[in-house]
Amino acid sequence: MKLKAKFTLIVSIFVITMLALTAFLAFSHYKKSIRETIAQQQFRMISILADEIDSKLLTAQQHLIAVAKTAPPDIMQHTEKAQAFLDNRPSLHTMFDNHLFLFTPSGKIFVESPYTPGRRGFDLSFREYIINTLKTKKPCISDPYVSSQPHKHPVIMLTVPLFDGRGKIKGILTGSIDLMRDNFLGSISTVKIGKTGYFYLTAADRNMIMHPDRKKILTKQAPGLNRLYDKAIEGFEGTGDTITSYGIEMVSSSKRMKAKNWILLANDPSVEAYRPIRVAEQYFLAATITGIIAVFFIISLIIRYLTKPLELFTRHVEDLPQKTGGDRFLDIKAKDEIGTLSLAFNKMVTEIDKRSELERSEELYRTVIQFATDFVFWRAPDNKIIYVSENCEKFCGYREEEFYASPELLERMIHPDDRTIWAEHTHDISNKGICEDLELRIVTKSGQVRWIAHSCLPVYDREGNYRGRRASHRDITGRKQVEEALKKAHDELEHRVEERTAALNAANTALTAEITERKKGEQEIEQSLKEKEALLREIHHRVKNNMAVVSSLLYLQSKKMENATVRSLFEESQQRVRSMALVHEKLYQTKDLSSVNFEDYIKSIISEIISLYRIDTGAITMEINVEDIELDLEAAVPCGLIINELLTNALKYAFPDNRSGVLSVHFTKAEDTYTLSIKDNGAGLPEGFDYKETSTLGLRLVTVLTGQLRGTFQIKSDEGTEAIVTFKTKRD
Repeated sequence: MKLKAKFTLIVSIFVITMLALTAFLAFSHYKKSIRETIAQQQFRMISILADEIDSKLLTAQQHLIAVAKTAPPDIMQHTEKAQAFLDNRPSLHTMFDNHLFLFTPSGKIFVESPYTPGRRGFDLSFREYIINTLKTKKPCISDPYVSSQPHKHPVIMLTVPLFDGRGKIKGILTGSIDLMRDNFLGSISTVKIGKTGYFYLTAADRNMIMHPDRKKILTKQAPGLNRLYDKAIEGFEGTGDTITSYGIEMVSSSKRMKAKNWILLANDPSVEAYRPIRVAEQYFLAATITGIIAVFFIISLIIRYLTKPLELFTRHVEDLPQKTGGDRFLDIKAKDEIGTLSLAFNKMVTEIDKRSELERSEELYRTVIQFATDFVFWRAPDNKIIYVSENCEKFCGYREEEFYASPELLERMIHPDDRTIWAEHTHDISNKGICEDLELRIVTKSGQVRWIAHSCLPVYDREGNYRGRRASHRDITGRKQVEEALKKAHDELEHRVEERTAALNAANTALTAEITERKKGEQEIEQSLKEKEALLREIHHRVKNNMAVVSSLLYLQSKKMENATVRSLFEESQQRVRSMALVHEKLYQTKDLSSVNFEDYIKSIISEIISLYRIDTGAITMEINVEDIELDLEAAVPCGLIINELLTNALKYAFPDNRSGVLSVHFTKAEDTYTLSIKDNGAGLPEGFDYKETSTLGLRLVTVLTGQLRGTFQIKSDEGTEAIVTFKTKRD
């Protein structure tokens, strides 16, 4: 194999190996980082969803408890009164889509809302939620079971005990949630992770609560079919790789809920979750192969370029015996050592051409010796000098004549500290015939110390007689100085590296401590924010509950009023309190505690007013056009009261004698201006009516509240009545 091929192969193997190793390590680190990121993101997502389900379950339970507190003392004595109490709870019906119930202490249905014929007195005392409520005398959330209603869907039940004056349970108020409907539990099975990933909910006893495959609901999965599912049952929370009971590889996460001992799990097919890793792997492989091929060709071209003059010189020397005349000269114009050698070679050929064959042969030998920088000598068996190269004076300061006259000068110029080495070397040559190269020092005639590399060979004539030895001294002082300098530089570099490493370790320790402190601070801030958010939700919840108590007191008081006018005033006050309570209810039900979504709020207000005044919704058509508008608490409360007053007036007075008509509500925003319009095509206002001069509380209240919003209020009566309120967003 040629030198060029060897050099190309060795360098290519080294560079390609380093390149492949670097690519492998980089991709391994990237792959590990991506897997950890995917696991963290999926667990974060399932944790948020589990917290949201917990929050909604607890909210539904708290709402049921709040309604239970407003139940009349004699509610379990009058079925129709109890039926009306449940029917007039639209907010509960919104939360509990599988009916509301009042059970007797014996576990029988007292009333059911909506009313279902033939079910009063139906005995459900065997149900787990009845048994637990009677046993603990506390609210409870049941595990899933098959409903006794005709649809036979899996449902859960939330219960609240009702107590008499002696602390005994007189009844049980319950709300049922259908797991097959589109509620906050039923929607779990419809949420997707990526394209085919999904969530499912299970109890700690392996009973499936919610799953995209409806056939699995209320069934139990046997142990050993899903490794991570089994770990989740045992208490594991986190993310890992697993194989489902269908034999599909999944990235699975589990999170245990707080409101109920249930476990929320998420499955994302590994094929989808790790698709970025596979794509990156293909790109890495393609880039690595391309880089290896490119590196190989680049190295080949560079080495070919660098060794081309040497190849030309070698071929020229090989073919020199067959060449004559000008063809014997070498045409290499490189500016490196090969170029210098080419010039010297051409000069040598020119000089040889000037002499005879014999002289040319003798001179060629001398020229080669002189061209070399080594100090060459030939020593006879009796230690006399046969030949010394002419460059001896340049090499050590001594002339040829001095060596011929005093052969022992070769020993004297050896450095005193190295003469033992020289003596052993000479002894081995004379007695054992061993000629080994060695490095040692000499002292020149001027006293300068130089390092030399000594080589020697025995000389025999044609008859095989020993004729002495030929030897050469090559000056390696420069190399030794470089080696010494490199060693010194290496030692200094090692010392600096040690110092730098120590400094870096100290800095790393300090940085680690600082990062730890920052993480601790961030965790404390995050915990503080969570506590403040929980406190703010609790404040809104308690304000709403307190207003609900006020509303209930007004309701109870109005029932005792025989005067219809006074009773109407109480009912209006009750509705105003309810409208303010609804603002706080919407606030603590949302993720963002700073604003209320008015589309949901207006629909809830309309439902409350229709329920309170028992308005025939079949005769009145509602048109609601509310943009996605959210207001903060400062603006939401007065705006909610304004909407309550205007809607109440329209529903009470615009359509007398059950007249049919259209009532429209528009709430829009243009830049920083809000416009609220409530319009009907009813009886209209009396002629000459001026709302600014009216003594009615409702319109006076609207005027005052509009002033709080720094807005304007006007009423138009053209084919009905239209009330318009405009105000701008708050500016700091």
